Amino acid sequence: EPYILNLDTIKNLNFNLSENNLIFFENIHLLNWEKEHEVHHNFFLSKFNTDFNSFKTNDSYDIIYFDAFAPRKQPHLWTFEVFEKIFNMTKRNGILVGREITLGAFTFCFILLIPFFSKVLGTSLKKSS
Repeated sequence: EPYILNLDTIKNLNFNLSENNLIFFENIHLLNWEKEHEVHHNFFLSKFNTDFNSFKTNDSYDIIYFDAFAPRKQPHLWTFEVFEKIFNMTKRNGILVGREITLGAFTFCFILLIPFFSKVLGTSLKKSS
């Protein structure tokens, strides 16, 4: 995330969360950047203060949350190269999750399992066992 919101702005977003979920939500935003945190039993979160194209890692991830706006608004995040990079950063049976976007008349959220993802990107992309 290259554009970090301050906590006052986050609190004013009014996501209509329960008290427990609001506390959890705020605590996630208070976590340090560039560090792995266990936010729930066996669930780790890493936040990086950078744009995706500049992000470099040797790690691989079980889940990647793709929080890009629609291709019309952020075309640089909807290229083959971006999805190839996501694919290469995701573990063999990992998941790519995306926010709700609108494409033409359709609005959807997406979840892609990596075996399906490899078919979308082409047969040259294979995850090793």
